[in-house]
Amino acid sequence: MRPLHVRTRVEYARQLQECMEREDLPALAEAVEQAFEDYHDDESFAAWCAGVAHGHSVENAPVMLARFMEAFPLSLFPSQVDWAEHLVARGQVDDASNEARAYLNRVHAKGLQSQVENHDLVRDACSRAFLLLTAVYSEAGARSYSRRVIEHAMLLDLEPYWQQRFAHELRRLADEAADPQLASLDALWESFFQRGESLGALLDLCARCRVPILSRRLETMARGFAEQPGWKPGDEEIFQMLYRTDQGVFVLV
Repeated sequence: MRPLHVRTRVEYARQLQECMEREDLPALAEAVEQAFEDYHDDESFAAWCAGVAHGHSVENAPVMLARFMEAFPLSLFPSQVDWAEHLVARGQVDDASNEARAYLNRVHAKGLQSQVENHDLVRDACSRAFLLLTAVYSEAGARSYSRRVIEHAMLLDLEPYWQQRFAHELRRLADEAADPQLASLDALWESFFQRGESLGALLDLCARCRVPILSRRLETMARGFAEQPGWKPGDEEIFQMLYRTDQGVFVLV
């Protein structure tokens, strides 16, 4: 009778650890792919395997991450954040920021503060996700929005490394604000986020930057400004996802 699994999780973990200690990447790639395939229906172990593959730039890592997300779409394991990092490396900042936001959306729905305080993996994944979320905004020139996201993240009980990393990012954004052209572009974005102005110019900018998700998000937020006097996006907007209703209307939830 064929065994249910080729090896136990402990045996796979030992094998992968030995490959990593030897820095034998070809052997690691083969072993981690086999481990993932053998336990692809085990959420925690499959996530760990995909994370090892991503962390060591195994060629098949994106496939493992994609398969994991398809099998466990509501998971709080960090595979979706790893996927977002993969997208950033490929220059797909619009999609990457959206994936990072989707992960934060799920954690936020379960209680962001408590999840970050009680789960090391979630705390690290959220730290990375907040920074990844800012990627498309910084790319498009909305540096004040990126600053607000990072300041929100720094209110959480994060590791000292991430607090220092975020502080460094805030200093970088402040330095860039001294550039008159960058400051002018940021002011254009702020005129939208604060008062709903400059939509047309920003949609043109999004088209040039090839960031259609952000463009659709702006159009949806513009409806909020138009329909609710005095409305403007608050901290909750950071975590809201863009959905299309059965009637074809886009909403933030």
